[in-house]
Amino acid sequence: MKILTFLVLSFVFFHNLQANNIEAFSSNKNLILSYQNYPDSSSLDNRFDLYISLLFKYDIQVDSILGEESVKGYDKYDEFFDYRKNKIRVWLDRGAVYKILTKDKTVDFLGTHIGNNVQSFRKVFGKSRREEKGAVHFNFDGTYIVVKYNPKTKITLGVFIMNEDYEK
Repeated sequence: MKILTFLVLSFVFFHNLQANNIEAFSSNKNLILSYQNYPDSSSLDNRFDLYISLLFKYDIQVDSILGEESVKGYDKYDEFFDYRKNKIRVWLDRGAVYKILTKDKTVDFLGTHIGNNVQSFRKVFGKSRREEKGAVHFNFDGTYIVVKYNPKTKITLGVFIMNEDYEK
């Protein structure tokens, strides 16, 4: 039964490319699958939640969830994928999203926005994990938020949403 459960879970995990999050629970000999809908990508109010939900998703899943195909690009060190309609850039590790960047001033980060003073992010996300010149790092429910800002003006420039915090 354990092998069958593993095979079913593997099949579901690798072949479900729809915009659903699948949680599987095995209790004795019963297998229960539950579906959780992703936040609607067309709503401006819940894009922060949507972006967090993209972590650990594969690129083809992200295309389906966001309703657009990415445009591949390269920076000095990494390959990335731009979703221009959604105004985000994602980076993949072994095919899954591990880092998301947005500079979109319309994204609501629990009451604050890019373009506001960095202090507004401190009020929303609480005590920072670490600060460095031009960046403040927060742990938000197991997701890492790095807010980039201009050190002179303290105005925020962009937000990274990551599955783990990077070290210097």
